[in-house]
Amino acid sequence: MRLGSTLRSRGRSFPPGIGRSPQRSSMYCSTHAPSQFICSHTDELLPTWQCPVSSVLIVLQLSACDLRDRTATTEAEKQKLRQQFVGFGFTVVERLQQLGYQADLFDPQTGLPMVSTPGRIHLDDVAVVRDCLGYPTLGHCGCSVILHPTWGSAIYPSVLLSSAPPALVAWVAKDVARGG
Repeated sequence: MRLGSTLRSRGRSFPPGIGRSPQRSSMYCSTHAPSQFICSHTDELLPTWQCPVSSVLIVLQLSACDLRDRTATTEAEKQKLRQQFVGFGFTVVERLQQLGYQADLFDPQTGLPMVSTPGRIHLDDVAVVRDCLGYPTLGHCGCSVILHPTWGSAIYPSVLLSSAPPALVAWVAKDVARGG
């Protein structure tokens, strides 16, 4: 994935920095500098980190169904997509740690880090996607839902934070997605 260019896949256009994972046809990744909120609240999100957050990896997965309503079907779909992200995310985190950087994936269900000691606040993945990608959100049944311009609310967001530079995180994510 080349940062700063628009990628096209199967007639779909993706914003700069968004790329389709070849092995996971419904998984799209983009890397960004951290928002002011993440920079200001790193101590409350990741209290044991000794380095500042330098990058945010957003992982969007296209769902087989609209995720707004709570049904047995949507809950099963969310669990499937969560497991896919966790498998992918742990591998990215491990690679970045092997390179000497701090990294953690946040559980989409709880907003808490899955590797580091949790802090006092939870990371809102929908707010991160809204801030980084500019996608609108909708409040529905006490939850915020992303409204993707093409996929509507059939989208499952996830977030990984790292002290590594965004270009390196993008390269590692692409390599992991290819199965490397």
